[in-house]
Amino acid sequence: MCKWKRIMGLMTAIVLLWTMMSLPVAGEKAQAVTDDIISSAASSTAISYQEYLTNILYQNSPTQPVEITTAHWKESEDSSVLENYVGVEKSIKIPLGSAAVWEFELSEAAMYSIDVVYTVLPGRLNNAQIRVTVDGVLPYKEMDGIILNRTIQDVLVDGEFPVDNYGNQTYPDQETLQVWKRAGLTDAVGYYAHPLTISLSEGKHTIAIETQKEDIAIEKIILYAYEELPTYAQIKEEYKKNGYQEATSSLEIQAEKYAMKSTFTIQPAQDKVSPATYPQSAAYTRLNMVSTGSAGESLTWKVYIEKAGLYKIAMRYRQDESDSHSTYRRLYIDSEVPFAEAESLEFQFKKQWQVGYLGSEEEDYLFYLTPGEHEFTLETVLGQMADIANELQDILLSLNSIYREILVITGPQPDTYRDYNFKQYIPETIENLKTQADRLHVILAQMREMTSAEGQNTSIINILVTQLEQMYEKPSIIAKNYSSFKDNISALSTVVQALLGQPLDLDYLVISGSDYNLQKADDNFFGYLAYQVQMFYYSFVQDYDSLQDSPDADKPRITVWTASGRDQANIIRKMIYTKYYGTDSEYIPELELVSGDALMPAILAGVGPDVALGYGNGDPVNYGLRNAVMDLSGFDGLEEVKERFFESALVAYTINGKLYGLPETQSFSMMFYRTDIMEELHLEIPETWDDVIAILPVLMQNNMTFGLLPSTTSVSLTGFSLGASSGTGGLLMLMAQRNIPLYANNGLQTTLDTDESIDCFTTLCNMFTLYKLPLQYDFVTRFRTGEVPIGIADYSTYNQLMAFAPEINGLWKFAHVPGTMDENGKINYSVVTSGAANMIVADTKYPEYAWDYLKWWSEAETQLQYAQGVESILGTAGRQSVSNKEALAGLSWDKESLDTIMDQWENAVGLPEVPGGYIVSRNIDFAFKSVYDTNANPGDTMTTYIESINKELYRKQKEFGMVE
Repeated sequence: MCKWKRIMGLMTAIVLLWTMMSLPVAGEKAQAVTDDIISSAASSTAISYQEYLTNILYQNSPTQPVEITTAHWKESEDSSVLENYVGVEKSIKIPLGSAAVWEFELSEAAMYSIDVVYTVLPGRLNNAQIRVTVDGVLPYKEMDGIILNRTIQDVLVDGEFPVDNYGNQTYPDQETLQVWKRAGLTDAVGYYAHPLTISLSEGKHTIAIETQKEDIAIEKIILYAYEELPTYAQIKEEYKKNGYQEATSSLEIQAEKYAMKSTFTIQPAQDKVSPATYPQSAAYTRLNMVSTGSAGESLTWKVYIEKAGLYKIAMRYRQDESDSHSTYRRLYIDSEVPFAEAESLEFQFKKQWQVGYLGSEEEDYLFYLTPGEHEFTLETVLGQMADIANELQDILLSLNSIYREILVITGPQPDTYRDYNFKQYIPETIENLKTQADRLHVILAQMREMTSAEGQNTSIINILVTQLEQMYEKPSIIAKNYSSFKDNISALSTVVQALLGQPLDLDYLVISGSDYNLQKADDNFFGYLAYQVQMFYYSFVQDYDSLQDSPDADKPRITVWTASGRDQANIIRKMIYTKYYGTDSEYIPELELVSGDALMPAILAGVGPDVALGYGNGDPVNYGLRNAVMDLSGFDGLEEVKERFFESALVAYTINGKLYGLPETQSFSMMFYRTDIMEELHLEIPETWDDVIAILPVLMQNNMTFGLLPSTTSVSLTGFSLGASSGTGGLLMLMAQRNIPLYANNGLQTTLDTDESIDCFTTLCNMFTLYKLPLQYDFVTRFRTGEVPIGIADYSTYNQLMAFAPEINGLWKFAHVPGTMDENGKINYSVVTSGAANMIVADTKYPEYAWDYLKWWSEAETQLQYAQGVESILGTAGRQSVSNKEALAGLSWDKESLDTIMDQWENAVGLPEVPGGYIVSRNIDFAFKSVYDTNANPGDTMTTYIESINKELYRKQKEFGMVE
């Protein structure tokens, strides 16, 4: 061993000597080494901005800015010149999914900040998202997914919100303003307060911008040296030198009447708690405040100043969500931050409304304003929480790595009485427990310094620190604490999510002179009492069930029932009001929010609606065979309407050539995978089920697994439809990939006893009996921890992961499900689909009006407007699984994700609904559980259930007169 060490040492010395002799001299050496470091850093998409900054050599700032214009653009098919667009002579248009490249030359090597002058082109309301590469490579991961905000305004009616005939204000429509904006390239999360920088050598370079969301136009790119802003103390000195005096006039601005906003998800809202919130009403809905919360969001108000002078800015605000930290905003006046302190204005936690001037503990800030119109913008930033959130994010990734390292030793369910000898097998992991505990101690100290109160977030961190220290000091307790360790990691993820959220409610702003007296933040006890009495009174006289107003008119009315939530119903109400009220419509729809299980009793009682929205996948056929809903086949324009959907969406609503419903939503499964773990284990993403079986040994060696619930699809449980419990979903997917129909002889028999179906059932059972895949588990939780680094789930899981698992953003993707290869080598990626349906009730007096309403409701524009309205209220987690193909493309998916979804959607297969279909689901369930519990033969077990299935199918069809 010693001999080999000496030989290796000699060889290393020779290599080093040769390298030193080959290095260039002086300036050539510096440039060559720098270029190598930058190239190396840029070649890895995993490198962070912080890591990048530690590797660069050119840290000096450039002496002159560099403008990269259309003259530097390299012609390509992906991008084109846009002439005379919104006042700009020439710009470069980059369509969605395309890229533009600019070639330029630098006269000095330096660290450059990057700004772009851009506009997001007309289309959807979504903000743009771009990927920036320099010299053909991605410098660091923060250059991927950069957000370029639109400029959006609410459409008011004579300066006021729309009002329905009940007197309630409703959400306004939104529209995009086409304006050119200069913005620094910043990370999407908001960890870094200033524009991202890049170290560039002297000479020729290229910058490429690829659009991931929306079409954009770029006028120019500016490379420059970022300069620190002057402090408020320095600005005050300038005020004194210039002889500026405090103004005497004042004006108040209602915060919800903003002029512009950065995203459609910002909506005016109602505060019905405080009587002091203006405007307020105990009887009616009043949109009297506005809330923001995500980094990068901004609101702009336009103000006309009559006299020049020094003004203060006051706000009535409420920050009642984040008890462990303050929230922060950056102030722009006419697109410029006035001084350094305005980059991170603090709003402290308090349960009640607060009123105060912008300023420090020592003084209120003064702002010099000239006569004329000015723009005031508040942008959400992480402020002092940025470094803490960034550090916690890194700690969270480290803890998840520790969790997986322990998982390899213990498995997901450790034996609490066993000594695993952790110090012997994973000593570095044990040391890492202490390292992460020490890092969390520092975070705790910083958070406690910011706020004297112990909040929920600090409590969670404190619990985790204690546990890490105990596990480090006594590794023998790790197995016993393994489950709670996982829970505490999940809790820490919630803390990170809370820190990234910067909630703030605003009622009004005041631009005031020296003689203005601030109002109290809230009303007194008697004011509250009087307000509560009024609300109590109106609770008896207001109609809270009927969500649609009924104006006095001679037009016929159709009743529309929805089983959705109240927020969704309010959005539909507003859309109906805009479309039908005060227009040339021949009829008026009236929307009612009704429980889903009330429909059939209402129809039987003769008091049902004309149209029913959002009912179960099996309801149309179930109701249609009972003559409770109408066959849509005879209506004009049906074929055109059907083109809005994939054929798979209509299968479940069709029987005997009759169509009893139109799709409202459509869901299907996709395969999610952790890119970091798959790369760590050197595993390829499986294309077929054989590939899945091939990677299982590696996953199992690391005590991980593939996530395949037997119910891999959300097949409806209502009516006749096939249940999603147990083995049904997985079996039907495997059968679909072999083009095996579920039924034969017009639904009188099942094909489950054929050799092909038995083979599919055996394959499914083997996944759980031979390879021990988990039968029941929480996919999102285990996906976050890495226990299930790859698995199948409904594609809407994407929204949950984006909203509730920020610590793994950028570390996962999704793809089509594994497929089955046929004898010709072609892979079938079919997956079973289901959804919600809309129907016309059979005894409607106005079938043509009901059909007209369904046609309008299923239009792409209508569905997109509704889906965006829901997402603006509920966030990403509330994104709709719309069934309209064009509408889905209009939602805020990035190009790669949208293409992946559409690819799987085109391979979705609908299941026919037949009388007695419930027996198929039930018996597949019985057969699967019998195999799983007793290790019985899959083929023999399934065959024992076939006779009872076919008997029930025949009996139900005979009941409905479909067979003799």
